[in-house]
Amino acid sequence: MLLIIEKDLLMRIKAFIKKILSNIFSVYFEYKHIRICFLGIHLSIKIKNRNLINKNLNFKFLKYQKKHQIILKKLQKEIKNRKIKVFFHVTETAKWNAQNLYDELEKSNLFEPYIFVSKVESNNYGHSFKHNLEYFKNICKNIIIGFDEENNKSIDIKQFSPDIVFYQQPWGLWENQKPQYVSNFALPYHFSYAIGDAASCV
Repeated sequence: MLLIIEKDLLMRIKAFIKKILSNIFSVYFEYKHIRICFLGIHLSIKIKNRNLINKNLNFKFLKYQKKHQIILKKLQKEIKNRKIKVFFHVTETAKWNAQNLYDELEKSNLFEPYIFVSKVESNNYGHSFKHNLEYFKNICKNIIIGFDEENNKSIDIKQFSPDIVFYQQPWGLWENQKPQYVSNFALPYHFSYAIGDAASCV
């Protein structure tokens, strides 16, 4: 029992010191091992450089924003000569709340909406893919099948040439359908199925 208490105390002390040192050390390393002696206890602590990690995140965001602007300018020119293809990437019927938007886009002379029916990588809940497909066929005119059930693999969304892709959820998706992948050739957006404070742009 005493050993468990001592081990727990040691872990608490280590976490406390790590938190302090993380805010002290410079931004010129990503990871650093610090060896210190505290109250006679020798500790070796690995510190993550938060500033450098934030810089990497900022770089990725700026890179994404640049791609976004290039695609947006391209679509602004092309919309004069053709309809913009808008995809709704769906995986669950329960999360579908964009019917009004789909209907309005279908009436428009500028946009061509499609329901891209797929499934998450580990679909252990909700209705089956076939159920979802039949549901959307009954309420929407333009349906694209995004999953090959016979071979149990996703279909590359790029081959359908979308311009804008709305996602019910941007997580748990196949690599060839993820927002990060789509951002290379189209504009991905998160059309949230619930009301919240998160930003709508993926």
